[in-house]
Amino acid sequence: MNKARVYQMYRTLAQPAPLFGALTIVAFWIGLAYLLSAERTKAIRCRDPRRKRMVRLIDDHAAQLI
Repeated sequence: MNKARVYQMYRTLAQPAPLFGALTIVAFWIGLAYLLSAERTKAIRCRDPRRKRMVRLIDDHAAQLI
């Protein structure tokens, strides 16, 4: 690409609309990562201590079926 084409592309991308769109997408992904992290932390904190026993029961039941 020649310098004029690069400069034109830079001027096009430096307009407010593309910058706002890019910032909106970045903000969306940051917010999603934060929410998923919070949900994961909450799920780990509130997990049922009896889950190992439940998994063992399901595993034994599946083994009996086979």
